[in-house]
Amino acid sequence: MNKTGLIRAFSLLGICAALLDLPVISIIGLLRPHYDPIERFASVLGITGRPYSMIISGWWILYGTLIVLFSCSLLWTTGKEYRYWWMGALLIMIFGAFDGIGSGVFPCDQGCAGKTLVGKIHHVVSTVGTVALLPAPLFMWLAWRHDPFWWRCRTFTLVIQVVGALFFIALILGKSEVVSAYFGKVGGLLQRMFYLVYYVWFIALGLKLFRSVNDGPG
Repeated sequence: MNKTGLIRAFSLLGICAALLDLPVISIIGLLRPHYDPIERFASVLGITGRPYSMIISGWWILYGTLIVLFSCSLLWTTGKEYRYWWMGALLIMIFGAFDGIGSGVFPCDQGCAGKTLVGKIHHVVSTVGTVALLPAPLFMWLAWRHDPFWWRCRTFTLVIQVVGALFFIALILGKSEVVSAYFGKVGGLLQRMFYLVYYVWFIALGLKLFRSVNDGPG
C-alpha cells in the first residue's frame, strides 16, 4: 500500500476509534452491576479482577493504537516546516499512546486510589494523555491560518477548542467537594462529554483527510 493509501486507511481507523470508544465503555458499564456512569470515571471499569476488566483494557490498547495511527496520517500530510500542524498531530499521538494504550497496560488499582505502582502509573499516563489532547485543536487552528485547504475547518476547530476547554475546567472543578456538594458528583458525565467533543473533531478531521488527501493539504 502506498503512502496515500495508508493515510486514507489510518484516517478511517481514527474515525472508527472515535465512533466506538464511548459505546464500548457504555456497554461494559451496563454489564457491570452498581456502576454509575454519571458519577464514576471510565477508568473504574479497568480495575484488575473486576468483571470485564480485561475486555476494557484490551479495548483501550486497541483504541489507543488506532489513535496513534490516525495521528500518523496527519503527520504524513504536511511538511516539517508546518510546526503548529506537527505539534497538534504529536499531541494527538501522545493522547492515544498515554490515555489509550497506557491506561490499558496500567489499569486502575482498587478504588482508583493510586496506592499501588500500577495504579500510580495509571493516574500519570491518563493525566498526561488528557492534558496533551486539550490544546491540540488550538495548534491545528494556528496551522490553518493561511491554508485555504483547511480554511472551512478553522471556525469549527476553534469552537471545539473552546467547548473542550470548558468541559475540562468543569471536570477539574467537579472534583472539588464544594462544587460537588451543590451539583452532585457528575465526574463520569463530564469526562464523557469532554471526550465526545474531541471525538466529533476527530471524525470531521478524518473525513476531510480521507476525501481530500489527493488534493495535497498543507
